[in-house]
Amino acid sequence: MSTCLGIYLEKNLIKYAKLTKNNDDIKIDSYGIKFYDDINKTIQKIVEETYSFNIPISINVSEEMYNYFEVFSGLTKRDMDIAINTEFELLCSEKGYKTNVYEARHILANSLQERTKIIHVSANKAEIERKIREFEGLKLKTITVLPVSISNLNDEIRENVAIINIEEKTSITIFNNGKINDVAVIKLGMEEILDALNLKVNSYTKAYEICKNSTIYTQNAKDLVIEQNEYLEDIMPILYKIVTECSTTIKSNEIPVDKIYITGTAAIINNIDFYFTEYMGNIKCELLKPGFIKDIGALQINIKDYIEVNSAISLALQGLDSTDYKQLNFKTLGFLDKLPTINSSSKSKEQKSDKPKKERKINIDFGGIFNRAEKSLIRTLMCLTVLVIMYAVGVIIINNQMTQKIDEVNIAIEKVNAQIKEIESDTAKTATKTSQYNKLTQNLKDLTSRTINRYKDLNAIPNLLNQIMAKIPRNVKVTSIKNESERKVTISVESTKYEELGYFKARLKADNILLNVTSDSATKEAGVIRLVIKGDLP
Repeated sequence: MSTCLGIYLEKNLIKYAKLTKNNDDIKIDSYGIKFYDDINKTIQKIVEETYSFNIPISINVSEEMYNYFEVFSGLTKRDMDIAINTEFELLCSEKGYKTNVYEARHILANSLQERTKIIHVSANKAEIERKIREFEGLKLKTITVLPVSISNLNDEIRENVAIINIEEKTSITIFNNGKINDVAVIKLGMEEILDALNLKVNSYTKAYEICKNSTIYTQNAKDLVIEQNEYLEDIMPILYKIVTECSTTIKSNEIPVDKIYITGTAAIINNIDFYFTEYMGNIKCELLKPGFIKDIGALQINIKDYIEVNSAISLALQGLDSTDYKQLNFKTLGFLDKLPTINSSSKSKEQKSDKPKKERKINIDFGGIFNRAEKSLIRTLMCLTVLVIMYAVGVIIINNQMTQKIDEVNIAIEKVNAQIKEIESDTAKTATKTSQYNKLTQNLKDLTSRTINRYKDLNAIPNLLNQIMAKIPRNVKVTSIKNESERKVTISVESTKYEELGYFKARLKADNILLNVTSDSATKEAGVIRLVIKGDLP
């Protein structure tokens, strides 16, 4: 026989349900809903009321993120994990997220021929650690995602259905032949409705009761007394947005849905299943009932009271391992979590008694029954003993390895030093040869430059004359050419026409026969125009 306490946490609200499983029979021992200001005190109160001091606890993770990847179906588990991690890293890189901030899990959805669809769930590590601290000192076993664990409520789901869970936010879980195929999260939910009512009545408890006593409009409820539903103006607009988004999400999904189940806090609103049916077309909508509850009449309890805490029940079932999705547990079990627990029947009787308890001293008696403090101390001593032994063995192994590695390092250092000396010698020789080579190379460049300039200067004037002969106009006469300096040339020309002299000067400049072409003022004498042109040899 195993027991688990399921606790669903959201802003201002906690749902809880304690379940016991004996073979295939599951029984709800206790359940309830509490609104809180101090979450730690409220959790402790729930644990005390349900006598869950030393039983496993299963809770929900918050603000999780869902992504979908496709990988080849033929991959091994190890290669598939590598491929999924790579896809998530690429996604984080595209969106600017830091991969190491998230703790990730995944499950397999449907296979599409050669590829398998992966539902990838990631949660902030800081958020997970915060929840673990809230349950410090208790036996927290499971931290899982509610949209997946909600499928634990009814293991007879075989057709294509959708579960709409309207809690703080709204989640839509779509099944294909009984297997989860898609999870969608809508940010709207009961949080907005309760907040709106709380502004009017200044109490979340009263706001919750208003929802529970409200009946929403349907086409078949024409005799509805509107005075009894004075708060519908706060409920209906938000509920309309929720049902509209749910309808759009379900109808746009690749899986055609045959049936819809409604659950969550919104299930307390009367006629909500009929309301959803009106907006979902021909898809039948009904409230999701825990599948293990068979005989409702014998229970002497309204089934809607159980439906109110469906989320907590599904989490408790997850803690009892009544699920196919154990890999979505974000709680890593430590050494103390794996130690066996000691059940005490007398302890249970003592806790159930309403008589005031006397203060007890911690008295360790290995021959009797341990109380909670004694068991905690024994666990701590066992843990410390194992750690000390592991530390001692580790120190011995590490010392031996360090001694061996130091000897190896010293030998390697000697070899490296010898090689460094050889390298330094070769480097010095190379530097000397390099200096000689650079000197010879520079001398060769200087000699080549002088030779080129010498041949260039020798051919400069003949080339200039050839170019002038080719470009000089018919009526222009060159009277003298002077090489005044190394590259400076002065050409004296005369003609009877100004334009002929201008044309000749322009040709010298345009054809780069001379560079930096200038001329003095032309002079005219006896009808002959004389001009002196100066420039540099190219």
